[in-house]
Amino acid sequence: MSVSARTRSLEHASWVELAAAFAEAFSDYAVPMAMTPEVLERMQRRRGYDPAASFGAYVDDRLVGFVLTCRDGDRVYNSGTGVAPAHRRGGVARDLLEAVIASVGARPYVLEVLEDNAKAIAFYRSAGFAVTRRLQCWTYAGPRAPLPELAAVPDLPGDVEPSW
Repeated sequence: MSVSARTRSLEHASWVELAAAFAEAFSDYAVPMAMTPEVLERMQRRRGYDPAASFGAYVDDRLVGFVLTCRDGDRVYNSGTGVAPAHRRGGVARDLLEAVIASVGARPYVLEVLEDNAKAIAFYRSAGFAVTRRLQCWTYAGPRAPLPELAAVPDLPGDVEPSW
């Protein structure tokens, strides 16, 4: 990255801004991750989004990277990390992760990574994370019934309970 990014809390970030950064950061992800601002907000709030413990990397006034942090009681976990492709490999993710870890103090900070995401695994290992368990992910490859619009899916208790 040729331009230095400034790291700051996401307390004042809008969901429109976060959704745009999310779309850019996950544009080349293994799993399609299109999110409207409304869907991203609902998902994060349901998971216990803590904007004071979530951080963004800004170049000028544009959000180019983020770590979304959620809380459930004493559990603190990463609900999404992303960096725009043009700003990767320049220390943005490390700066963001260090800010988050400092903000949550001595509490354990948990996250999940797809097993095929070798770059993310190497990054998190280098930051001191260790694999504590493996998860099985299943995909149904048969005929599919039409799915409802994601924005129309009701908030149900436990519908996206984090695996940890």
